[in-house]
Amino acid sequence: MSGAGRVDFTFVIPLYQTGEALRPLIAEFAALQIPESWELVLVDDGSTDSTHDLALSLCHKLAHRTVIAQMARNCGEAMAVLEGLRLAQGRWIVTMDDDLQTPLASALQLLRRLKDCGAEVDVVYASGRTRPRLRVRRLGSWLHQRLLRLVLPDLPFLEVNSFRALSAGVAQELTRRSPQVHHLDRVLLGITRRAVNEPVDYGVGTLCQSRYGLLRLLCIVHELLLLSSARVHRCFAALAVMGAAVALSGDLLPWPVRALGLAALVIGATVHGDALICLAHARCLPEQAWVRQLTNLGGDQS
Repeated sequence: MSGAGRVDFTFVIPLYQTGEALRPLIAEFAALQIPESWELVLVDDGSTDSTHDLALSLCHKLAHRTVIAQMARNCGEAMAVLEGLRLAQGRWIVTMDDDLQTPLASALQLLRRLKDCGAEVDVVYASGRTRPRLRVRRLGSWLHQRLLRLVLPDLPFLEVNSFRALSAGVAQELTRRSPQVHHLDRVLLGITRRAVNEPVDYGVGTLCQSRYGLLRLLCIVHELLLLSSARVHRCFAALAVMGAAVALSGDLLPWPVRALGLAALVIGATVHGDALICLAHARCLPEQAWVRQLTNLGGDQS
């Protein structure tokens, strides 16, 4: 982000198996006429369909600077957003979905609220005047808020989600501090608490398959646990040791107790082991290893 501040607004959009839904998305940017200067950063998170080629084809028609990054493999939404923040050159940056559930008009509303607040606010989170219709999305949002408040008990009353606008300085600090994966908002709200909500209207978001499902909900729990304090990691390590002792007790304990011990061993070892692996990745793996291809189109090519 050495070039941060060269444009006013940056739109960061992670893509995954977006396919033909890119056409109406890029069409909105092609028709965008605003007084502020802007750029578009698309990060293809290892799609196996035509998403990357279609993005290259469509974005050649945009007059504004457009950056298309292709991840070396599917790394998850958080990693894709982080890569987009690293490439952003805007003074104010908004992260959006690729399924039009986060409309361009609402993204501009977040950016202008952040711009108008000046140095008093670092992050503006969207809060929905209209809610997504899918029940599993609402469940995912509710679970996310509850878990985040357990991890950050002093968190001010905020609706936290992936539709957010943040200043270039905070984005740069976020990319510097964050491990290679995991929960961005947990790190972001550790950097600054100068965050507010802005009521916006959401789109229907039917063009892409919802990313929320049982696996996504479990990932939310997992990510928050991995970014919890060292005390939490020690507790899971102790849980794994106790689970191993119970599971290996033989006939001393009834089989339901041994089964619970085995489950405790698996859960404790998984969370604690993943935390160690992520720490090793964050320290040892260079950021450039995650990006396979980077394309700069339109506007300022430098």
